[in-house]
Amino acid sequence: MLSSLATLALFLSACGGDSSTGGGNIELSCSSIEADDSSSSLGDVNGPLSSSGLQERSSSSFAEFLSSTTPKSSSSATKSSSSSWEKSSSSIIDDRFSSTAISSSSVSSESSSSDVNSSSSSGGASGRTFTDSRDNRVYRYVEIGTQTWMAENLNYAVTSSNSWCYGEGGSVDESGEYITLSDEEIQANCKKYGRLYNWEAVMAGAASSSAIPSGVQGICPDGWHLPSNAEWIMMVDFIGGESVAGTKLKSATGWIDKGYGLIIGTDDYGFNALPGGYRFFAGYFLNVGGIGYWWSATENDSYNTYRWRMGSHYAYVSEGYPDKSNGYSVRCIKD
Repeated sequence: MLSSLATLALFLSACGGDSSTGGGNIELSCSSIEADDSSSSLGDVNGPLSSSGLQERSSSSFAEFLSSTTPKSSSSATKSSSSSWEKSSSSIIDDRFSSTAISSSSVSSESSSSDVNSSSSSGGASGRTFTDSRDNRVYRYVEIGTQTWMAENLNYAVTSSNSWCYGEGGSVDESGEYITLSDEEIQANCKKYGRLYNWEAVMAGAASSSAIPSGVQGICPDGWHLPSNAEWIMMVDFIGGESVAGTKLKSATGWIDKGYGLIIGTDDYGFNALPGGYRFFAGYFLNVGGIGYWWSATENDSYNTYRWRMGSHYAYVSEGYPDKSNGYSVRCIKD
């Protein structure tokens, strides 16, 4: 299994796009990776879609992609393969990117405590805080248009086994090599990036919603809810659309150049998006430092759910619908 996955990692180190599944077929998207300084990408020369459009998806299979694609640089070279890839009862191929686990020395300081209803902070748009009564953890929040968003990823530990700190209970993929993080590194990742959750944990038994507001509290604190895909679109449209939203939402620090260049975020609204990577449903972790992924409350079908993605090397934000069993970050929005 690891041998096959290592080969796959070489391919997907140059292909950070989502893979989605429907009707048993694997579909790959390479729209997120730029192997050089040109504006075109491997799988989507037209760039990101509009917020109201369909998600970027490629109908070519993994084997077809390997046999027909010539890498743009030696750093993103892939091995050819003649084997076909078929979807098992729960498996898909999802986002892949060279990952570097953070060290405990790079952990940012925690926010000061304050209640959301009585905050008198003068710290600017992202200086206001509220306390999650479940564990007394303090979160910053910001107003973007008519919405109020958490300004950091959720870090609430559920009692089930469906949430993780990056690297917890599994290996970390670094350019096709699998390593084990120390406990200190794992906890540092959780403190900086929050926890990763699969969709079951995120929804906490609620049904999918595409409404504004979603009405799905899910794993969010009291008074907050999991944003629907429509609520994500509402925010992205407010700040100028998908093509520029990534830069405007990304933190100005904390993103790593993975060899494809670095587009520094301006964090115009204090959203402070950080690249927490993700947990692949097979049990290992990828992409920390390079890409961030956030769930919505809206499913696409019985296998896949809408999520939003930002990367260190591109300015846009994109929506996709990967497997529900993957572990992604969560941002809650105020009721």
